[in-house]
Amino acid sequence: MTPPQGFVNLDKPAGITSRRAGEAAARCYGRGVAAGHAGTLDPAATGVLPVAVGGATRLVDLIASVDKEYRGVIRLGLDTDTDDAEGRPLGPEVPVGVGREEAGRALQDFLGEVMQRPPRFSAVKRGGRAAHKLARAGKDPGLEPRPAVYRELEMIRFDPPELEVRALVGKGTYIRALARDLGARLGCGGHLLSLRRTRVGSFAVGDAVSLERLKELAAGGRAGEALIAAGVALPEASRLTLDDPGSVRTIRRGGRLPLGAFAASGPEPEPGRPVLVLDAAGRALALGEIVTGEAGQLLQPRKRIR
Repeated sequence: MTPPQGFVNLDKPAGITSRRAGEAAARCYGRGVAAGHAGTLDPAATGVLPVAVGGATRLVDLIASVDKEYRGVIRLGLDTDTDDAEGRPLGPEVPVGVGREEAGRALQDFLGEVMQRPPRFSAVKRGGRAAHKLARAGKDPGLEPRPAVYRELEMIRFDPPELEVRALVGKGTYIRALARDLGARLGCGGHLLSLRRTRVGSFAVGDAVSLERLKELAAGGRAGEALIAAGVALPEASRLTLDDPGSVRTIRRGGRLPLGAFAASGPEPEPGRPVLVLDAAGRALALGEIVTGEAGQLLQPRKRIR
């Protein structure tokens, strides 16, 4: 029996960690099936969580750097120690004395690359330990500002003290930090009230499957309907396809092959960048790179995928 391999576009529910959600999704494909996820969501957040199943767990890094889109509700007038509604208030609530235009202008000030301090309660490492663990132990993680990228920012609704935004952001950008810093810019404080991720690269919330629905499919022996092959899930990745069974065996053993043995099926591979190798059915065989040998350019597997 062919082991499951691919990605699930999971609509993560609130009240569960990304790790637990990913493990629950993987169990729908059998006991002991490996699971991984790209782009951790806070337990209270919902939305797109790409879950890698089986051998696809070795491909999670290909998703880590893609842009992500969110819809979030910011509550102005109150700071919390976690920068969201789960945290402890850092003072009394204050009136929001700004109008829609002023709030909109302040929001647009964050467009582009800005230096921003991550939330104290985050997975950012400080001295080898996650900041949230230090914060829960009563210690100040001492996080320094670092680059954050806001490619698009749109105010969806302004109904004080709430402000709803849509944000398209780059890797490592926290919407909780935006809520905190926007509140500071407006002079009233603020925190993130709720968050829903609507896109991670090619994974869109409109195509996502709920955990409950995935379990229903699994109970009927149809979980494979929600499994997305690597070649489909990673359209931005450079990839090459093999049809010949002998060549497939060579790659599985870690052997090199000339580029002429492959058919290009995505963006043209570039030397020094990872290349996804697929079989004729679209299953991932390996991650490799192009190297130059005596016979010309070759594909060298660096990470074999089962």
